[in-house]
Amino acid sequence: SRTKMIIELFMSHRSKYFLKWGKKMQSQYNSKKLTPLQAAAMFGNANAFCELLDHAKVIVWEWGGKKEVGFPLDELDSGGDDARICALELMTLYRHSNLLSLNLTAEIVTHKWETFGLRWFSRCFVHQVACWCCAAFVCLDDTVGYSPFRVGARICLLTLALGYLATFAALFLLCGNNEQWFLHMDFSLFYASANKINFWQLLVVRNANELMLMVLLALL
Repeated sequence: SRTKMIIELFMSHRSKYFLKWGKKMQSQYNSKKLTPLQAAAMFGNANAFCELLDHAKVIVWEWGGKKEVGFPLDELDSGGDDARICALELMTLYRHSNLLSLNLTAEIVTHKWETFGLRWFSRCFVHQVACWCCAAFVCLDDTVGYSPFRVGARICLLTLALGYLATFAALFLLCGNNEQWFLHMDFSLFYASANKINFWQLLVVRNANELMLMVLLALL
């Protein structure tokens, strides 16, 4: 394809233009502070993304027709520093499933989920179910007058819900407010973009909205 020909012209080690321009272009930022790999991830250009990865791979060992290769993660799974955004985040933010389904990126996402995601999702799920149960006990207990069961459920709900909301607000304001992941996100409340992750549709944000409604029900 034309994309492959252009990338090989500058990125191939056999090309006469590699040392002159190609080597520098591999990690050169554009006006949006994105490298070629990150720009391909942002626009969902699978051909360019795969070709750039192919030219960045490192051969670990080779024996006959078999070989093992490695890929640098400094642009793929790490932005280099807190002021940069990685290719994996960009393809997720802009909903490029064609890139997320590639073997390499799918393996990285699966490993992240098994190492970190499943653990935190399980904790959040248990926390949310506990709040649902407490809110249900408060609303369904129709005992006339004082009810220690209802009061205990209300205190438990307020403790869990307000603790979650305070932690979420503190983390976002102190840590995530200026992160590139959130700066690239869509914050539209009513007309959410179909091609970009919306902040208000994040699971943690939806959980926070549910908890605020539970707190209001418990206080009424």
